[in-house]
Amino acid sequence: MILNAAGISDDDPLFETLIQRADLFGLSEHAHNACLTPRDPGGINYSERAALAARMCLLHGESVLAEHYESMLPAGHVLFTVVKCLVDATIDARLQVLVRHVDLVTTHPKDATSSDIDHLKVAGIIDADIVRLSELIAFVNYQIRVVQGIRIMRDLT
Repeated sequence: MILNAAGISDDDPLFETLIQRADLFGLSEHAHNACLTPRDPGGINYSERAALAARMCLLHGESVLAEHYESMLPAGHVLFTVVKCLVDATIDARLQVLVRHVDLVTTHPKDATSSDIDHLKVAGIIDADIVRLSELIAFVNYQIRVVQGIRIMRDLT
């Protein structure tokens, strides 16, 4: 997924260098599965996870990664409005709080404070789900940065 999103194909000169770190890409794939489709999703279902992940990708201009996460949503799913950065009255209050938190931590992480966690709790999001959400945010933003870093490497070669 990462190499594809970075635009690296099997015949790319950088491919041979990157494939030497196949273990890291494998671990990243395991983290992807653990964050997006865990055995116990808790209070953040698979569709919400996919929509929030796609949204984070779009916030960083990563359309290939966003399409990957969008493909995890059923066609025409209501959460496509969340993906497309639209938060309106059709989205329930709980999901609006999740989206705002994802946006904040994705775009301005240094501005996140304990009061932002309190907003999640007031919306009824339990501690275990706050941890799950944090894991999702951390993984997707890691994935985005790896993709962008690989692109920089490609552009320098």
